[in-house]
Amino acid sequence: MNSIMNKLGFKNLLKSDYTIKANQFLIGLFDDIKNNGPPKLGLNLLMGSTSKEKLSNILKGLEEDQLRFQNGIYRKLNN
Repeated sequence: MNSIMNKLGFKNLLKSDYTIKANQFLIGLFDDIKNNGPPKLGLNLLMGSTSKEKLSNILKGLEEDQLRFQNGIYRKLNN
């Protein structure tokens, strides 16, 4: 991520990685759905009938270290 932002002329000031928390969240979500069924109000309403497939793909990407959940604060460098 930093290399992309650096190429665009930004400097990283602060970065946080939430990959482990995202992985834990999705595992917990699937456990809850398995035990209690889909929530009445949740991501399934926003994502539609393909929400399980989409979230499964995200979880797979996290487990295979293909995805990272990060956020950061960047400053545009003066040229």
